[in-house]
Amino acid sequence: MGILQPMESMIQDMDEWELTIKNQAPIVFSGLSFLEDCSQDLDLDMTTAYTPGDFLVNETEILKMKGFLSSIIVFREELLNQWSNLLNICTVLYRMKMAVGKNSLGMKIVVRNLPDMIYNTEYLNETIEDAGCIFWPMSVTDGIIHKLIWKRYVDIKQAIDSYKKRLYPGMKILLECDNISDSIEAMKNGADGIILRNMREDIVAEIAKTIRERFKKVYLEYRGDVRLSNIEGYGKSGIDAIGIDDMTYFFGSSNLKMEINRISNLNHEEQ
Repeated sequence: MGILQPMESMIQDMDEWELTIKNQAPIVFSGLSFLEDCSQDLDLDMTTAYTPGDFLVNETEILKMKGFLSSIIVFREELLNQWSNLLNICTVLYRMKMAVGKNSLGMKIVVRNLPDMIYNTEYLNETIEDAGCIFWPMSVTDGIIHKLIWKRYVDIKQAIDSYKKRLYPGMKILLECDNISDSIEAMKNGADGIILRNMREDIVAEIAKTIRERFKKVYLEYRGDVRLSNIEGYGKSGIDAIGIDDMTYFFGSSNLKMEINRISNLNHEEQ
């Protein structure tokens, strides 16, 4: 039975209702913790047959929520878009990882920064992992020496020596560079890896080839304007990881189809 009666009378109704959600385009399932928290907060029974990271084709029933209509409406109007956003982020990251994997199975997708969101960032962390990617924030990677910072020192050697004195034992030194000469200088003076930034994929490939010929152990990561349209090129460059700084362009609602139906009349059953 569909929604036919006025909104006011439906919200007052003590019947049990059900929200069914299907995807109308391929997605990767994510946001399970978010759904569980919503279910608990709104006293809704949640049913889903999928686990985080599952790839779902079109027209798959991915979620059912059962409970009072007022709670279902709150979920649909105030929370469903947030979950849809998580699904979209997970799907984009998954597609990026698959595109990279065509040419380099071991290459990682690393998310460096999380945008300010209206919900707990732990949900985003979980979504990144569901996509098979890595969340490695700047607050943890204290060994990254950004170009604007190391330029304040006398030279690259002094910058690296200064950071080594301040870091915890075992932490890596990664120097941000935008040319081959600085990259070589950094490796000569004790850097563990290079962060390449804002370059064409052919230049990244050239630097990676040169660095690996001279240094056996080196971590190479590229960070810049990486999108689905160009990530495959960087995947061929021979680096270890692609870093994502800006996730805002991942935002967007997944293509979902919703149905709300009354499944029982509690007042009538009591009589």
